[in-house]
Amino acid sequence: MNPVAMSEMFRRISYDVVFSILFGIKPQDVSRYTTQLLTRKPGVFGLTSAAYQVNEEQGQGATHGHCLVWANLSPHFLQLVVGIDALLNTAVTIIDTCIRAQLNPSIHVEKILQQCEGKRAVAACLFQPHDPIKEPQLFCEDAQRVVCATGIHTHSFTCHKGKMGDRECRMCRPQCVCPCTRCVQLEGVHHTGVKGIKDFKVLDRLQPPSVNSLPCRNISRIPVRLRDNNLYYWELERPPIDAERTIQSLSQQDYRRYEALLEHQQVRFKINPSKQKWNGC
Repeated sequence: MNPVAMSEMFRRISYDVVFSILFGIKPQDVSRYTTQLLTRKPGVFGLTSAAYQVNEEQGQGATHGHCLVWANLSPHFLQLVVGIDALLNTAVTIIDTCIRAQLNPSIHVEKILQQCEGKRAVAACLFQPHDPIKEPQLFCEDAQRVVCATGIHTHSFTCHKGKMGDRECRMCRPQCVCPCTRCVQLEGVHHTGVKGIKDFKVLDRLQPPSVNSLPCRNISRIPVRLRDNNLYYWELERPPIDAERTIQSLSQQDYRRYEALLEHQQVRFKINPSKQKWNGC
């Protein structure tokens, strides 16, 4: 394996495809000047204000990156809209158009069938994708198939490393089901005899941010906006899947494959979706 060629190919894919096309912003070492925000081409998250990526290698030498993107919905804006219902609903609509945290149930069924039959899924790089403009529905199915093949978390010993992995998976997987995208407020819980916050609880109602952290504060008394200590968390739509209905809707060929499984294998299709991989996590 040529490490120089691999690094160059990864750089071209990251810069030319991910940043320039998907995010709509060119990296600093590629562009000689900074494009004004209003003249930038929108990406998958709308107009991107900034993006930052750190590249690293896995144990086997595969290069990958961790990217942070500042899109249209800034953290300050998401903190601000909590007290305004109209803007809160608008933010939810925008998030749903940019990010999706669920897969088609048939995609999950095919993956579980392959696992029970002992078959290996086809590598994502071998898929022949459809044209996203001429065949958007088929392209969406291609994208979901790739996510199902490579993006579903599988627990390993690394899930319990460090303080985050003492009690549960440090990746917080699997996540709970959620009927719709929503904003919830968390509050730290202090345990007796334990230093620091160890747990969080979800409040029944959202509390609006402090007035001193908003633009409508008294500027003469508080010229610099104070930090809002409220902790808000945005849960993405991840509805539960009706296992029985999904099994009944299988094609004749897939249903024969399901009936050919052993009884303990069929149980995987009937476990609570929040405890199974069916929720797309």
